[in-house]
Amino acid sequence: MLKANNTIVKVNTPKTITHTLKVKSPLLAKGQTLGVLGSCDSLSNWNTDKPVLMSRGVDEIFYSCSLNLSKELFPVAYKYALKFEPWGPSDGPYLTRN
Repeated sequence: MLKANNTIVKVNTPKTITHTLKVKSPLLAKGQTLGVLGSCDSLSNWNTDKPVLMSRGVDEIFYSCSLNLSKELFPVAYKYALKFEPWGPSDGPYLTRN
């Protein structure tokens, strides 16, 4: 099922990676992908026009994106987005610096 509906997405990978977000979403239709929005510059400050796109390889089961949050103030709130409309709990999740 996952191989049949895989959509190739060009993503920007930072030179330095501090965080990697992964999510499994097997019911996405071909042509859809996930994005991430959040409360910092690296996550577009909730700007739905500029989400951080997630991708997955043909043989992978998780969508993922790599981030450089080294210059951000923590905690950082974020939400996954489908068609760039955020979904998920309104009070999190949060990333912390550990």
